[in-house]
Amino acid sequence: MSKEIRLLLHQLVPKSMTRTRGQEAAQSLRDKARAVEVRRVYLSMETDSLVSGSFIDELVRQAAEMECEGLEIVFLVTGPEMLKRFQTSVNWRRLSCRYRLPGDDAVKTLRPAKTSEPPLDVRTGTKSELPATG
Repeated sequence: MSKEIRLLLHQLVPKSMTRTRGQEAAQSLRDKARAVEVRRVYLSMETDSLVSGSFIDELVRQAAEMECEGLEIVFLVTGPEMLKRFQTSVNWRRLSCRYRLPGDDAVKTLRPAKTSEPPLDVRTGTKSELPATG
């Protein structure tokens, strides 16, 4: 497994406004990646519909799970406003995610801001028992 693929958001779900749609998109992404045995998926976030914060949050959470499964997701964000939504989720969940901005070929990692709050468990959404770092 060494190939990469690029998927468009609308190939995964017709609308991107709810957390449930985020779960559906993540499952569709997993299925498509497994079908062609890839290790990295570039997911274009460009769409004609609204992309909500809860949808993005679910994608960030699911991408962290996929990372544990050996599948790397790179979000092709549409610009600074969308990147801010990703940053909000990354901060809240205390997870990292990979992204790329338009016109930039470099894949970057979005990391959470330092805080004294304990991180949220990626699988349960509850605060971890691990001590917080800061």
